[in-house]
Amino acid sequence: MLRLIETDARRSCVTVIRKPEEGLPRVSLVPDRMQQVFLNLAINALEAMAGGGWLHVCTGYDGGWEEVWASFADNGPGIACDDLPRVFDSFYTTKPEGLGLGLHVSKNIVEEHGGRIEVESTLGEGTTFKVWLPVQARRS
Repeated sequence: MLRLIETDARRSCVTVIRKPEEGLPRVSLVPDRMQQVFLNLAINALEAMAGGGWLHVCTGYDGGWEEVWASFADNGPGIACDDLPRVFDSFYTTKPEGLGLGLHVSKNIVEEHGGRIEVESTLGEGTTFKVWLPVQARRS
């Protein structure tokens, strides 16, 4: 997925930093659907940082919850506190263009996979979206 945004990242002067954790447990997912989620999160970050910046894409595992996670953290302008509760609503957008469906659809896809998506943001400092997916049940 990150290869798909390389050109856009360079054009936007955004440095993409990847920190994948090795040996993650397997998760059951539909690859094309989850790629859609991750691509949407990355593109949103790039669009928010039109003047350049960085995007950290990390993965990890929470053994206590038996979940794998992927985070997309940027140092863009952040999301206003009033907008945060609505970012996953359908047809809600703060962009001059767009339908406001990307995050709504992404949330639905993640939930269809038994996971959840969270957002944290500080105005003027950046935003982090984190996707949590349950680990595939082990067979005995």
